[in-house]
Amino acid sequence: MSYFSYRGIDFHYQVFGLGEPIVFLHGIGNDLYQPKIHLMHLPGHVIMPDIRGHGKSGHNNDPMSYGLLAEDLYLFVKYLGLKDFILGGIDMGAGIALNFTLKHPEKVKKLILVRPSALDMPCDPYIRQIYERLSMFLKLHHGVEQFKRSDDYNELFEISPYAAYHLLRHFTDPVAQHFPDKFQQIIDDKPIDNEEDLKKISCPTLTVVTDMDMVHPVHLGDILNQHIEDHTLVKITPKPQDEHKHLLQLEQAIIDFLNPLK
Repeated sequence: MSYFSYRGIDFHYQVFGLGEPIVFLHGIGNDLYQPKIHLMHLPGHVIMPDIRGHGKSGHNNDPMSYGLLAEDLYLFVKYLGLKDFILGGIDMGAGIALNFTLKHPEKVKKLILVRPSALDMPCDPYIRQIYERLSMFLKLHHGVEQFKRSDDYNELFEISPYAAYHLLRHFTDPVAQHFPDKFQQIIDDKPIDNEEDLKKISCPTLTVVTDMDMVHPVHLGDILNQHIEDHTLVKITPKPQDEHKHLLQLEQAIIDFLNPLK
């Protein structure tokens, strides 16, 4: 296993493949295996870190924010000696990638945003409330049973069983139980200050969205498409509808974006 240490935190990461460097960031509550499973056949030298407070990376008492996580990324790529690279992210990782690109545009050759969950505003208030409850119940003994009996969980289950089941897995994740506040802290933050900042992004950018996804609203793709000049928007099959097709289409969309002439 590979680690990068900074301010007392050990950051875990993995790499695979050969060629042009591609740094890919996972989503909230996940770890580097999320992009690894999604993107096993990308053409390049893929570098996947566990974000602080996730996976095998440590954390400290600093409140989680997109700015802090973008700073972690900057120090990580500096440690690796990367002058420039392709940057991508899923969910929270997409927000970190956006924040980083606006601060360090010279380093990002291409940008890949998969199912972004927020832009110049935090997530939808209903989603923020769900994650606030999740953070609270993770701190309780037998919290999973109380969470499953809560009105918040049952209302979410009626709307999206897939999203509800997805939240339950955090109760079996020791990292989530050890650092539950990360959910509320990052979900209350926003990746960028305002939509107009998106016009500053000049590198080729791909955004991948799906319908039927209340956590990752499809209209965020339209906003990105409107403001980023060199932008490609691709809508693929929702994961709850057909996960296998979703993964295949996601991988193909990224490969087409990275190798447009092939």
